[in-house]
Amino acid sequence: MSKTSITGPWFQSTKDRLEETKELMKNRGKKDGLDPTLYEKEYQEKYCDRVSYNVTGTVRRYPNQITVRDKTLVIPCEDGRMVNRLRNNGYDAWGSDVSEFAINEAGKGTAWKKKIQPYIFLDNILDTKIEENTYDTIVCRYLGEHFEDDQIEIFLDNIHKITKRFVYFGITSIKSPHFYLDDTHVAEYDLKQWEEILTRSGKFEIYKRKPTSEEWLLKVIKDRPQVEEFIPNEDILPIGHHYLGDFQGIRKSDLNDEDFLKGLAEDSVIKAGCKIIETISYKYFPYGISVVCLLEESHLSIHTYPEYGMCFIDIFTCGEEASPKIAMDHLQEILSPTNVSVKEITRGEK
Repeated sequence: MSKTSITGPWFQSTKDRLEETKELMKNRGKKDGLDPTLYEKEYQEKYCDRVSYNVTGTVRRYPNQITVRDKTLVIPCEDGRMVNRLRNNGYDAWGSDVSEFAINEAGKGTAWKKKIQPYIFLDNILDTKIEENTYDTIVCRYLGEHFEDDQIEIFLDNIHKITKRFVYFGITSIKSPHFYLDDTHVAEYDLKQWEEILTRSGKFEIYKRKPTSEEWLLKVIKDRPQVEEFIPNEDILPIGHHYLGDFQGIRKSDLNDEDFLKGLAEDSVIKAGCKIIETISYKYFPYGISVVCLLEESHLSIHTYPEYGMCFIDIFTCGEEASPKIAMDHLQEILSPTNVSVKEITRGEK
């Protein structure tokens, strides 16, 4: 850690305590991994009551990857605040913890205790009872450092097993002053070593990480079936719905604003119940923009012709959960064209 990375009296006082706490850890011996008895009343009151999580800011940093439609698990949920804040912001959030005390006391003395209890449960991730692919996303912060080397692979395998899309993963590395202030921290790795651990199995890939952060957004990699294993389901036909829109009479400045159009495209498909994989755009010279949202349900594209005040929109979604009509209606509401032509095509009908 560079001398300029953290400054101020808080860090200096913490730094002065590091050698003392390191020696204390050596003398008492590191405690084993995720022994549930280590995380009951004394631990929760010492370490967890004082923690303040900006969890909505954390999750909203990735609105295209972690959406309100995702079934999201917070692990560990500790006093339930993260789950409560996410649910208050519309997320389908749940929480698990190895500590029976944490589960029973979550929300104690608050107005939301009864509200949160149905969504939190006792579970040890090393021997999880959660079924495979139950959650779209997992928010897992400050848990990995509690595992011994032989437990880390089990921990990551189980995280991979129970989630389908993304894991928001945070740890306290050995380079952090906080590492030595908790004697249940046993995984002595820096950030580079953690990145190697997270990716070496091929089950996760790093989607994003801020350079100064000890947190990553991991994309979950699942095995795909072989072609001969593909079995068509005749019960889900038609396969999808395709909307084609021609909009005319739009304000020319809107049609040449790349950031505005990207944001509008993403807002539209999220409102329609879609999950975004990636959004790309291109600005042509001297004017004109193309925006494409690649979706888990298929795609949305917008191509603009500012000189004519026109744009052409293509939205295709498979399945019945997403509604391309909602996306098209939202685009029409915001762009306010004076002339609209929309065609709907049902794809895959016999």
